[in-house]
Amino acid sequence: KLLMLSAIFALAVTPWEHGFPVWFVVLVFVREAIILLGIAFMYGFLRKIEMGPNWPSKATTVLQMACVVWILIDFRSAAPELVWVIRLTAVFMVVSTGIYIREGIRQFAKSKQAKTESDSDATPSPSNDTGESTRDAEST
Repeated sequence: KLLMLSAIFALAVTPWEHGFPVWFVVLVFVREAIILLGIAFMYGFLRKIEMGPNWPSKATTVLQMACVVWILIDFRSAAPELVWVIRLTAVFMVVSTGIYIREGIRQFAKSKQAKTESDSDATPSPSNDTGESTRDAEST
């Protein structure tokens, strides 16, 4: 990740004829920040993270690599196509980030629900007249 971020940043700030646009670099860094902050938040509150890669995330990585190689090889004749590949990469970045956010929210809600259920199981049941708890009386 760090190598990819470094390459994208370097190709945006150096004087390559066809480098990365600033909005793309910002999008890459914002995406990575959202993912890292989400992981830190989830680990801080849940103490566990159950998240694997998704296919749009894998496509994002492949497309980012393709863009870096494309710029380094300096295909001058294919510069218009590079713009479309960069845009496609941006779409996949947004989609995969949305998937990660949705999955994080789902796990957080699931954990909160499980905690609520375990708290309600720990509270004693009210007793009936015979001294048995209502749960015991209902099961007989």
